[in-house]
Amino acid sequence: MSDISESIKDAVISVLPSVPEETLTLLVETILHQGVESKDDLQYIREQEIAEVIRPIQCRKLLNAWK
Repeated sequence: MSDISESIKDAVISVLPSVPEETLTLLVETILHQGVESKDDLQYIREQEIAEVIRPIQCRKLLNAWK
């Protein structure tokens, strides 16, 4: 896994520590597909871009943490 993938994974786990590994992998891939190139880019992710991967409350928790 690349450095940015690891950074995103760590950022997700810090907010959603109990997210299943399979969901985490899919979420990281989805975020990278949106064009995220650094941890700072996470602030630009929108709920609709990750809503198919995780539940709405999980989306909101992540987005709030990444503001």
